[in-house]
Order: sequence, then structure tokens, then C-alpha cells
Amino acid sequence: MFSEALSPAVRAHCDVLFNFHTDLARRTLESLQAISEVNMRLLKEAMSELGEASQRVLSAGNPAGQTASARGNLGSTALRNYQQGLADALARANHSLAQSAEAHLPHVSRSANALADELVRKANDEAAKAGERQRQALERMGLHAANGLGRPSLTH
Repeated sequence: MFSEALSPAVRAHCDVLFNFHTDLARRTLESLQAISEVNMRLLKEAMSELGEASQRVLSAGNPAGQTASARGNLGSTALRNYQQGLADALARANHSLAQSAEAHLPHVSRSANALADELVRKANDEAAKAGERQRQALERMGLHAANGLGRPSLTH
């Protein structure tokens, strides 16, 4: 029932906006998933490096010296991999969102212009109708005045 009250231009613009926002949301979720995967990979690599460092410390003859050197390298490879993976994921996200905007914004612009044109056309039509109603009302008032119906009485 509500959709019947909407003009075709309003419905078309809403459809275009809905498609655009749906595509943006999908691409954003894909990007967030990629970033989450990078975060999980960092955790796995850091845990693996921590485990390997712990094994080296436990198997070393001089635990104090091994512990100090293990602390220096612990997580450095994982962190470099994380930074590279995060930069890649963000670059892909940027590219994907730019593609979405490039694909949808011309349609959004056209439908917004069509909607604005329709609103201006309807406003002009309504203004013309109101002007005609006002002209007719003034004509009726003029007829009443000419017939003596609209004149105030000067006699007391």
C-alpha cells in the first residue's frame, strides 16, 4: 500500500541507493573478514614463535643467554608478516570500495536528478493549479461585487 503512494522516480532512486549500500556493506564485510584473517595469522605465528623460543630455551645449556636472545627475535617475523598482510588487506579494501563507488555513483546521480526533476515538475504543476484556483476565486469575488453582493451598505 505504501509503495503505491511512491512515484516511480522515488522508487527507482530508493532501489539504486539500496543496491549501492548493499554492495558497500558486502565489500566492507569482506574487508573486515580479510583483516580478521590477518589478525588470526599474527596470533598463530606469534604463538608458534613463542613455542619455538621456549623449546630453544629449555633445550639450551645456558638458559639465561638463550632467553635474552630469544626475547630480541620473538615476534619480529610475525609482526613483519602482520604489517604486510594488513597493508595488503587495506589496499584491497580501498580498491574494492572504490570499484563499488565507481560502479554505483553514476546510477545514484542519474536517479537523484530524475527525482529532483520530477519534484520540480510537480511543484510547478501545483503552483499553476493554485494560481488558477486563486484567479477563479478572484473572478467569483469580482462577480459578487459587480452584482452588489459584495458591497458594504452605505445606508444606515
